[in-house]
Amino acid sequence: MSGGEFFGVIYKIMNLANEKIYVGMTKNSLTDRMYGHMSYVKSDSNDMLIDIIMRNRGVVKYVYLDRLNRGYFADCNGVKQFSVEVIDQGRNIVDLCSKEEYWIAQYKSYVGDYGTQFGYNQTKGGESPFIGKNSPLYREIDINLLRELIIKGYNRDKIAKYLGISAKTVSDKTREFWQMNLVKAREHFGGEEAYNKMLKIRLSESRIKYGFSEKWKQSASEKRMGIKNCRYIPIDKDTLKSLILEGLVVKNIAEILQINYSTVYDKMNEFWGLTSIIELRKKFGVKKPKRRKHIPKEELKDLLMQELTIGKIAWHFGVGKSTIYKRIKEYWISRYDFKK
Repeated sequence: MSGGEFFGVIYKIMNLANEKIYVGMTKNSLTDRMYGHMSYVKSDSNDMLIDIIMRNRGVVKYVYLDRLNRGYFADCNGVKQFSVEVIDQGRNIVDLCSKEEYWIAQYKSYVGDYGTQFGYNQTKGGESPFIGKNSPLYREIDINLLRELIIKGYNRDKIAKYLGISAKTVSDKTREFWQMNLVKAREHFGGEEAYNKMLKIRLSESRIKYGFSEKWKQSASEKRMGIKNCRYIPIDKDTLKSLILEGLVVKNIAEILQINYSTVYDKMNEFWGLTSIIELRKKFGVKKPKRRKHIPKEELKDLLMQELTIGKIAWHFGVGKSTIYKRIKEYWISRYDFKK
């Protein structure tokens, strides 16, 4: 079967020994539904005639040829006993029920009218437990009233409140009556302009209620900045400069001052107009130490014992952090075993 979006499918099971038919519908994939039949066959269920017939024919497994469209039931020897195929699709549950009823009539598979001469269906079809009067939550809704509310521009929630039903029921009833969703129904009945007007009114009411104005936005923004921020911690310019000159990286500065990384960058930008540690060191006239070809073991150990960061130690020797890690591994086997 091919086509666009669909809600479910109508399938046909045919007994290959006598060509008798069973017609069913499912919202799941064909394969999932057939596995459902197979579970009833194996459980000795007597609810469905088709499952009883398949059990009597020795069916033990379902094999799909095409997961969505075709397959067959086979016995323990692998011999095909019943073929399975999708014969139609439904756009929604109403359409699906209608088509199930149609195909049962076409194949004359309803046992109430023809016995088991042509098939195994025990009902005329279309008796879905999900919709209409078969639903335990069924409520009669005036189709004309629903159309009037849609034309007036009411949204789904407002219609639900007016009618005393759930929002989902509004959607279900719209599909049941006109086979389209609420948006399409609004376009179809000409309620789009009224809906847009009501939407503007609701947005205006929200702005008044919650103060979503430009003045409010500016005030809220100011409250989150600087000393008006509830988590504000004053940072001394000279303290920050001294930490940068010591060769600390942003992470270490943030830990010492008990602030987050972004605050360090914000303060650097606020005080000096730069957000790069390297650029700031150049600005302060600090030159990177000359690269040392040899890193003495004892000197490195002293720096590590002072619990300096690898970044700061690397800056001290004028090398990269990877070089420091290599020397630690070379001198003490592991990065963390040198104290031992």
